[in-house]
Amino acid sequence: MPDRPGGLCKVMEVFENSGINIEYMYAFTFGRADTAVLIFRFDQPDGAIALLHAAGISVVDGVEVYNRAGH
Repeated sequence: MPDRPGGLCKVMEVFENSGINIEYMYAFTFGRADTAVLIFRFDQPDGAIALLHAAGISVVDGVEVYNRAGH
C-alpha cells in the first residue's frame, strides 16, 4: 500500500461490509519511503485474499515478506 496519509483507507474499505474480521495487523516500510507492507491475521484468510485480489491489491505470502526483510 502507499505509505502516505489515507493509504490504509483503501485496504480497510475492502473489508467494510464483507463480514471478514481482522484479528490483528502490523505495518512495515522496510526502509522504502513510498510503500508499506501490511501483515494481517483474518478469521477467513481465503475470503480476505480473494477480496484483496478483486480490489487490485497485491498479496504476498509470509516467505516473500521474510525475504524482502533481508533475511
